Amino acid sequence: MKNKTPLVIMEQTVMILVFAFAAAVCMQIFVCSDKLTRHNQQRDNAIIMAQNTAEMLKSSDKKIEHPIYYDGNWQPIAETQNADYQLAVIYTESDNPKLWTAEIKVYGSDNELLFELPVAGQRWEVSAVG
Repeated sequence: MKNKTPLVIMEQTVMILVFAFAAAVCMQIFVCSDKLTRHNQQRDNAIIMAQNTAEMLKSSDKKIEHPIYYDGNWQPIAETQNADYQLAVIYTESDNPKLWTAEIKVYGSDNELLFELPVAGQRWEVSAVG
């Protein structure tokens, strides 16, 4: 009877390699999933900020002339160097003199456009007169 020890060792080695390969693939999937989750969370927060800004613009006669900078927790900050996010309102010409139009854009720290929202509202000075 021959000794079967080399076959058992080879079988164990192949099983370890297969499990190591499967573990490496699973780790890659978890890393990609984490990146996707972080990006989606940033985009969701950008959507909320853009919607809040749109509602504020519609309900008041104030204009936002300069970008608003936010830190990593979406709290407004004054300095631009430490900003993780930037919200800018770009006003456009409207064909109707009673309406104003703008586009709200939210950028990430690497100037990646996270979200943009077109918005329009009624001009307060025109609506108050007639």
